[in-house]
Order: sequence, then C-alpha cells, then structure tokens
Amino acid sequence: MQDIEKFSAYLLAGPDSFQGTLDYLRNEILHDQNMIFAAVTEKTKNEELYVIANSGLSEDSIAGLGWLSMSSEFPTIECLALNEEIYLPTAEAWLKKYPGSNLFRQNLEIEEIFCFPMKLNPTSSHCLTLAFRSRPTKDSWAQEKYRSLSHLLSIYLQNIEKKRIIRIEMPQVSIRRRIANLNTLQQKIVTEILEGKNNQQIAEDLELNINTLKRELKRIFKELHISQRTQIYAKILDES
Repeated sequence: MQDIEKFSAYLLAGPDSFQGTLDYLRNEILHDQNMIFAAVTEKTKNEELYVIANSGLSEDSIAGLGWLSMSSEFPTIECLALNEEIYLPTAEAWLKKYPGSNLFRQNLEIEEIFCFPMKLNPTSSHCLTLAFRSRPTKDSWAQEKYRSLSHLLSIYLQNIEKKRIIRIEMPQVSIRRRIANLNTLQQKIVTEILEGKNNQQIAEDLELNINTLKRELKRIFKELHISQRTQIYAKILDES
C-alpha cells in the first residue's frame, strides 16, 4: 500500500517525462524486488511493434522483442494481441506457456513477469511489462500490487494522451473512508485480504467459521462497491 501511495504522489507532482516515470517506478518503487526492466510497448493498427519507453532494457533486448513479434510466444506480445493481463510467477510457468521463447527468458534471467494492457489512444494497443529476477522476498499479493501500480500509471498516461489535466486522488482518501466505516471485524478481514491471505487463512487467524467469513465478505464487497477482493486496489484507482 505504501508503494502505491508513493507512486500516486509522484504522479500528482507531474513528472517531467514518460521515461522518467518508468525510471522512478523501477528505481524508487520496485527497486527492492530485483527488477530487470519496466517497459511500455505499442502495437499499431499496421501491426508494427515499438518499445516507446523503457527502464533497464538493452538495445539487444529490444531487438529481441522485435524478433519475437513474429510469434505469439511471449507475454508482452500476447498481452498486446489479446488485450489481456498476463502474469507468470515463475520460470517454470513461462516454460509451460511459452516454450518457444524460453531461451530469450533465460538470457534476460527473467523469473517473474507481469504484463498489463493499456489503451493510450484509439488506434494502437499498449502493454506495460514489469520483469524480475528471482525476488529476495515473495509477496503473496505481489500481483495485486503490480496491477494497482500499472492501473495508476495507465490512468495517468491516458489523460496525458488526451492532453487533459486531472486530479489523481490519493489511494488513502475515499477507499479508506469506506473501510473506516466498516465494523471492527470487517476492517480486520480487509487487512487480512491486503496481506494476500486466502479465506481459509483469514478464518483461522480471526477464529471464524468459514460460512461466517463468506457472509462478512459479501457485506464488505457491498460497502466497498466491489464484486471480488482483487478489485480493492483497482477501485481506488478508478475513483481518480
């Protein structure tokens, strides 16, 4: 949560450049996650592929991405083609899904990768890619953090593209107000969710019957205007 607040505050200050924004995301927000690169890739209506900004990619790696555009066996390429989020937590998951590009993955030493679809203009598709080596600590809710940071960046870039000045609401404002209005038990459940715990773990921690927990989750979702737990961070960003 602190990372998301910090990145939100950075965007509110109006970064000087797109490149600087990715450098900040890599070096200041995800620096302790053993990150390899952050990149935004564009696929035009003519099927042309461009890495329009990156932090950490070498020229050889960018050339490799161009070669991989001939195939769908790469998470960024599939994200652009399908407009779908791709998350591979391990090298084994990559090998199973994209065996044809596993050598490229090995050369970059990628162990974990997250690709988030973005729509910055009506004529092209875009993808934000976050790639990591084996991370020193495995956050059970890392995927949610990546999604939240990506969504926040997407909102910012969409409005830059439209040349509009907007106010990005800090994550702690409205959603925390709603959480603060929950009862004590519900607040504890939300805290457990944000720590990446599943229903069984939450029930054990709070000494709840699993059916009681499910009833409380339904009430929480109703109060926070969401339909599933993964939307908590996304809801924060959508309110901007």
